[in-house]
Amino acid sequence: MSKKYAIHKFDFMYNDEWYCVEHHNETLYDIVDDEKTARQRCAALERDSLEEYPLDNLSTFANGELSEEQYQKIISFIRDDCGLQLTIPRYGLCGEDIPTDQMNDEQLLTFLEIAQSNHYMVKEYTASEPRYVIFTAHHGYMLVDPSGYSDQIWFTHDACDVMAQYRRDARISYGQEIYEKQTILTASDLENPIVQSLISQYQDELSIEYNADETEGNIDFADSPDDVITAFNAVLQLPIYRVEQVDDVMFTKISQ
Repeated sequence: MSKKYAIHKFDFMYNDEWYCVEHHNETLYDIVDDEKTARQRCAALERDSLEEYPLDNLSTFANGELSEEQYQKIISFIRDDCGLQLTIPRYGLCGEDIPTDQMNDEQLLTFLEIAQSNHYMVKEYTASEPRYVIFTAHHGYMLVDPSGYSDQIWFTHDACDVMAQYRRDARISYGQEIYEKQTILTASDLENPIVQSLISQYQDELSIEYNADETEGNIDFADSPDDVITAFNAVLQLPIYRVEQVDDVMFTKISQ
C-alpha cells in the first residue's frame, strides 16, 4: 500500500500586536495520496495564508525573533539558491521585500521554514485516535476559538466531559453562553421512555412548559449542568448540541 501524506496546520495566535506562530500546536488539515501532490497543495495553502497573514504581521519574522544568522540564511537562500533579486533597505529586511510571488512551490516552502513562518507542514500520514467534535444548531461545528484570537481548530480525543474540555481549551468561563439553552420537546420525545426517564430523574434541574394537551413542550436548560444537557441531547429529536465522533477523513472535511 502506498503511503499517504498529511498536511498539518499550525495555529496563528493574535496577541494584540502580532500573529504568533504556534509550531507546537498543530491540527490535521488534509490527507493526500502522494507526497508531490501534498507539497503542491501545501504551497497553495501557504500562498493563501500569506494573503491573510503577511510576513510583516508575524512575530517570528517581523518582531525581531529571528537571529542575525537566520536573517543571513534567508538572504543567502533568496539570492543564491533561488537566484532572485533582493534589495535590503537601510532599516532592515521587511516582509514586503521578500519576492515570495516569484518563488516556485518548493522554494516558498523552504523559505517559510527557514523564516519559521510556515502555516502548514507535510508529514507522512498516520491515523489519529478518534476525535470528538461539538455541533450546535446555532453555530454549526464548534471548531474555532470563539474569542477570535486564534484560528486553531478545537477538538478533543476524549469522549468524557467534552463540553468541559472545550471550555478549558477555548478558555471559556463556566456560565458563558456557548449554545442555546432551550429546545422543543416533540410528541415523539414525550413518547420516548428514555426521555421520560430523564425528565423524572432531572426534574429539579430543568424547566418544561407543555402545550395545553401536553403533546409537545419547550424544555429550558438554563440551570442544568452540561452532563444533564448532554444526556438529553443524545436522545432528543431537536438537540441543542451533539457530540460526534469523527475519523480523520471526516475531521478534515469539517475543518476545511
